Amino acid sequence: MPSRRPPAAGDIRVELLPPLPQLIGRDGGRRAYVDVEYRDGETVQDFLLRLGAAYPELSAQLWDHERQELRQPIEVAVNGAVLGIHHELDSLLRVGDAILLVPQYQGG
Repeated sequence: MPSRRPPAAGDIRVELLPPLPQLIGRDGGRRAYVDVEYRDGETVQDFLLRLGAAYPELSAQLWDHERQELRQPIEVAVNGAVLGIHHELDSLLRVGDAILLVPQYQGG
């Protein structure tokens, strides 16, 4: 069951919506939360690269390492706003920020 407790002081909470939790070894049918230690001066990109280093399967879906950019299948939001609205990859994170990773759904 995902933890709904607040993150520890100094942590940034990452929420992954289904089926993304399977990329971090969790049940892919449920949302999952990961609390990651905040590092002063870290940008969104730095943080996501560090998160990916801890979870290689997530990194493979999240990053195009050759082009040094995000891949399209996962949308990233910081404090509820997708990148490009209030934050960019080079935006600094603050203690208590929240990251949301959402799979992009395509249909026809």
